[in-house]
Amino acid sequence: MRAAMLVVIALFIPVLVLGAQDGTKRVVLDATSLGHQTLEKTVSTTSQTAFSFHMAGVELSDKTISSSTYQGVSPITDTPEKFGETSQPGLPDLPVYSQLVAIPDQAGVRAEIISSSFQIIENVDVCPFQLQPLDSQPDAVIPFTKDEAFYQRDAFYPSDIVDVQEPIIFRDLRMVSAVLSPIQYNPARRELKVYTNIDWRLNYDGTDTRNQKIRHNNNISETFLPMYRAIVPNADEMLAAYHPIRGGYLILYPRNIPDSLVQLLARWKHLKGYSVVAVPDTAIAHHTNPSSSQIFTYIQNAYNNWAVPPEFVCIMGSNTSGLIDYNHDGLASDHQYACVDGSDYFADVMVTRMSMPMTNSIMRTTIWKGLIYDKTPYMGDPNYWTRALSCAGNVGAVTPRIGVLWVREMLLDRGFTRVDTAFGWGSGDPNTAPITAAFNNGVCLTSYRGWGFPQNWGSPAFYNSNLDALQFNNKIGPACCPTCGTGNFGTVDCFGEHWCTMGSLTNGLKGGPGYFGACGEDT
Repeated sequence: MRAAMLVVIALFIPVLVLGAQDGTKRVVLDATSLGHQTLEKTVSTTSQTAFSFHMAGVELSDKTISSSTYQGVSPITDTPEKFGETSQPGLPDLPVYSQLVAIPDQAGVRAEIISSSFQIIENVDVCPFQLQPLDSQPDAVIPFTKDEAFYQRDAFYPSDIVDVQEPIIFRDLRMVSAVLSPIQYNPARRELKVYTNIDWRLNYDGTDTRNQKIRHNNNISETFLPMYRAIVPNADEMLAAYHPIRGGYLILYPRNIPDSLVQLLARWKHLKGYSVVAVPDTAIAHHTNPSSSQIFTYIQNAYNNWAVPPEFVCIMGSNTSGLIDYNHDGLASDHQYACVDGSDYFADVMVTRMSMPMTNSIMRTTIWKGLIYDKTPYMGDPNYWTRALSCAGNVGAVTPRIGVLWVREMLLDRGFTRVDTAFGWGSGDPNTAPITAAFNNGVCLTSYRGWGFPQNWGSPAFYNSNLDALQFNNKIGPACCPTCGTGNFGTVDCFGEHWCTMGSLTNGLKGGPGYFGACGEDT
């Protein structure tokens, strides 16, 4: 990496230090960066992408741990939520800024610092990073960890201002994560090096054989394109030569689901413009239930070789009905089926599991709920399309409540008129009345974060039996609840499955057409 061309020493520039009674110091090193966009793209071509990074300073907050006083370090920026941390147990806990960047299909990537400005802050004892208790074990005691040998080193950590990670494939897009370390620490000298400006670029030259993107035609996914634009700042430049098209919809179903029910879904997706292929498990393994590797190979072959490769894969039935999941750490999971390009964990197709009992009436209701929601949505109460519900537990950890309040804020900013809340506060959860009232009144979107189990939210507690007691009001909607176990379709009638399968046709629907949940615990 080329050395910085511009260096500004702290001794020659005025510094604004604002103190607080709680031991927090706000050190403003560059007031012009206040209100400035943290990261700006300045140049974007197929041979390089350049950026300018701005940060106003740091906030130092005292922390007393094991009878010693340390300082926590936070960036002064308008977008603190975009920063992460170094997260190495026992090593200095410092902010980092990560940005995904699209890169050419086979090229290597070389980071270069064009110029930078930094200042030194002395006499700082940066707190070592500590592991935190899991949400499911909030009272667990984790011993204090500090790498004493590392804290004797006379060198700045992290050593690189920009660290480029291994390439990854996200369907049509090859990307890297560029991790900026705008705050470096020398533990032996107790010095912080704080960069207020970094002008840097990624140069694309040579060849990197890791996760190369192999293209079979000049098309890219119409459905994925908005996601490309949302996560990388240079998607349009890298994909300008390609043509967006609507992709395929692949339905995999076990032999004991009647073809007539499968065709209900297939016909509607075809009318929406997708190239639909419905495949029974017998086409994957003729004389027995297919293995997870056989299912993966079938999806990967369709992705690589079909004229219209699938964008969506719908796996019908539970994981015991003929189409097994791709188990991960002993938990039911279909995510690996989505990772058909490259060795990374980014999904290249969108995989959903329509988990349901193999009972004709329940299967029909589950399929029709999705079709009704999409084709003929309930308009008897139009206002329910601008109502939502945000629920969270607030016991032992603060992120669940903050997360759903952030969702609430985003919804209200985008035209929702009412977003009810229900929180568990630790001194006894509220009864189910506010949650039940919101569902019975009708909400088009539900978010939950906190604690959970396969058959219920944990705090506030809400069970499958509470879902059964809801009114049949036809005001259905999806739920986003990435919480321990509630999406574990490897268990019998998990909360997410119950949400999608309950109700009766045609005017007795409740719950929703989809549930985004976690199979694993300790999330």
